[in-house]
Amino acid sequence: MRSSAIGRVLARLRARLRSRRQALGSVPIATAYLGPLQSSGEWREDRGGNNRGRQNVSNGVDMVSLVRNVAWNVMLAVIPVGLAHFALGLSRSALRPALRTALLAGLSAAWLVFLPNTCYLITEWRHFLFTLDAQDLFVRSRTQPFLLAQLIGWSVFYFLYSGFGMLMFALAIRPMEHLAVKKGAVLWFWRLPLFVALSVGVYLGLVVRLNTWDIVRRPGVVWQSTVQIGDHPLLAAFVVAFGIFLWLAYESLDIWIEGFAGRRNAPARERRASWTAD
Repeated sequence: MRSSAIGRVLARLRARLRSRRQALGSVPIATAYLGPLQSSGEWREDRGGNNRGRQNVSNGVDMVSLVRNVAWNVMLAVIPVGLAHFALGLSRSALRPALRTALLAGLSAAWLVFLPNTCYLITEWRHFLFTLDAQDLFVRSRTQPFLLAQLIGWSVFYFLYSGFGMLMFALAIRPMEHLAVKKGAVLWFWRLPLFVALSVGVYLGLVVRLNTWDIVRRPGVVWQSTVQIGDHPLLAAFVVAFGIFLWLAYESLDIWIEGFAGRRNAPARERRASWTAD
């Protein structure tokens, strides 16, 4: 009697775990780019959450899906860099002040809307980590050397992929920072609001599954989703904390870029002299 009751409890637990894994498997963050490491029959969804139907994915590399998704996200990350440099160049143009101001306002708004696509790329590790856990790839790699080589390769890929996003993140902000200084803005006052706004943008894309253009297509949904963050204190605190992390990451990258630019622009003779000094 007691053993049958325990059996029923265990059966219910197994059913819950199975349904939970199936639910996680249908979430778009789980299946976007790891076709090479997934079994066949996974659901594929784009960043807007639209089902693309089941696709058979073998243990080989699904290069079509991989290249398409990576190229799309890389393009979105590069756009704010181009907008920032275009805005900085426009500020030095000989256009009439009123027209130049209007164009700069439009470019700045577009730059801010696209900017979260840069730091969004650091969240791409979730695809790798989810599959690593869901399919016990690390444990299996102990007995499958080829799988271990794949894991190392994918780790390097995601490191470079997310690193590219953060580099674009810094390169997109630096020109606008120079423009703000030129206009006499108080940078320290705007830093925290800017990076918290970027954190909100990452949240809207990562969790709510909104796209950049939804701010035009569905502004009400974007506004409602943003306001609802305040209804969840823990979520709001996490968004602010991530914004502070982005701030620190930018300051670190900015120092690195300044040092790299200074080293590159320094004459070779001066660099050699600095090596032998004292």
